[in-house]
Amino acid sequence: MSPHVGFMQMDATSVRQANLRQESNIKMLGAWDIVVGGLTTVIVFFVTVGFILGDPPPPPPGQPQPPKAFFVGISFLYLLLCTLQLVAGIGLRMLQGWGRIAGNIVHTICLLNFPCGTFFNAFFLAFLNNQNASFIFSPEYRHIVAKTPHIKPLVSVVVIVMVSLLLFLIFAGVALAVAAAIFA
Repeated sequence: MSPHVGFMQMDATSVRQANLRQESNIKMLGAWDIVVGGLTTVIVFFVTVGFILGDPPPPPPGQPQPPKAFFVGISFLYLLLCTLQLVAGIGLRMLQGWGRIAGNIVHTICLLNFPCGTFFNAFFLAFLNNQNASFIFSPEYRHIVAKTPHIKPLVSVVVIVMVSLLLFLIFAGVALAVAAAIFA
């Protein structure tokens, strides 16, 4: 055994520990994208099937009925975006460069979800595109991760608060939609 093996292991350990916060933030964002992308893919799939098999919603008074293909086309675009978010989440969890590209595409499009989506997705894009993120997605860093399996990423308090707030907003929106459907 070479005397440099211990030094190289220690060097990999120190590099991993120095970048652990960024790594954990990216992996948490990947988990978020998997959950949100997965759930919305299922929901949008059923909405798309409903548009294909059923009648489109009635237009506002005085407006012409848009063609059924319009609703199906919009549903397919949402289905594509949700599936891309799911794929991005998987790539981010694995610290793959293609996951970063997919995440950038998804979160850039989601900047249009004003006001909350704009704030959160700008925050997510900052995680994906800062200087440390470039190193986290590099093959060298994946090699360091493979050499240091004993080091586990920590979850940032900021990320926990952001994810908790996003989950609250989603559940509140679902609860309001259900309540509106029940009492309408």
